[in-house]
Amino acid sequence: MAADFSSLPGHITEKIFVNLSCIKSTLTCTSVCKSWYALIKSPQFIEFHLSNPNNNKRELSLCSYSEDHPRFSVQYNDCGTLRTYHDIKFPRNIERVSIIGSINGIICFKFTTKFDVRPRIICLWNPSIRKFKDLPKPKFYEKDAGYGFWFDSKANDYKVVKINPTKTSKVEVYCLSTNSWNLITTRGPYLGMYDGDLIVHVNGTLYWLWGHLTWKFISFDINTGKFKENVIWLEEKGKSRFVLLTSEAHSHSLTDLFVLRYECIPCGKYVTRDVRVFDGDLNQLYTIEFEGSETGASLIGVRNNSSELLFQRNKHPQILVCNVEDLKFKDFCSSSLRCISWMRPFVETLVLLNDGDSDYWTGDATAPC
Repeated sequence: MAADFSSLPGHITEKIFVNLSCIKSTLTCTSVCKSWYALIKSPQFIEFHLSNPNNNKRELSLCSYSEDHPRFSVQYNDCGTLRTYHDIKFPRNIERVSIIGSINGIICFKFTTKFDVRPRIICLWNPSIRKFKDLPKPKFYEKDAGYGFWFDSKANDYKVVKINPTKTSKVEVYCLSTNSWNLITTRGPYLGMYDGDLIVHVNGTLYWLWGHLTWKFISFDINTGKFKENVIWLEEKGKSRFVLLTSEAHSHSLTDLFVLRYECIPCGKYVTRDVRVFDGDLNQLYTIEFEGSETGASLIGVRNNSSELLFQRNKHPQILVCNVEDLKFKDFCSSSLRCISWMRPFVETLVLLNDGDSDYWTGDATAPC
């Protein structure tokens, strides 16, 4: 006789589903009956699944690395070796992908197709459930605009910001809940963008970097509409740069730390000279200095606990971890990826599953199981 699970209390069924080891198994259960379909796609279950500490027992990392061209994959630490969990295959015929951010299993990226050289299309992509959502076009288009992606815990909403650094900085914010852009201000001062991509969010304030004669933190308070500039470094003849990293990958483990990798060009190429950690008030907390261009290591990421930094030795597969409190290094794992640009914490979630405007990607499979 086949077991009849329909008589199980709802909270028991919910606990069984949320503790399934494979997210694909959870998705398969939506095809069994209408009640299971409604339960798994409900906002309450998706939030319960997201906050369940038993999920994602493996420490997953979203990695960007270079071979012949930039590639992206999800990696995990398997007994001291970084292994590929799955490659990230973006929906559609996409070229020149630039990842804006990743939180709660959603990757926000902009891209161009082979028919359009302008990176004007922005998309949210959950590779674990293979659902993606094209964002409507913003009101303004600028080639050098900067973008940021975060989860607004107060509004329980996912947001994307776009800042156009023209003669006056125009700030637009997209809200997933309304599927629309809102123009915040058109009267900001001219404030440039460095690399035009990474804008981070901490407690209602947006931060990004700008380097022209001096290196600055630029901030914009969404609530008050005020811009600020904080000088952090006097640039030396255009031969230095900072790289900004944070670990805001999960709404239940937010951080207010900024990590800057300072690089210079002593021999015609960028090498890491020091790493600086700032708090949300832009106070410099720690500095890790490196000596020598060949013996150092490059900062590639921040672990999800926000207290450990990940480094890769120059021209070496070994990845190190450094605790920001005692500044001590230790071996973390080895990797076959010798050219990691960055690593960000990643989690598998059901976010976007109940979004009626999202589409399923039926191309090549992405997530394993």
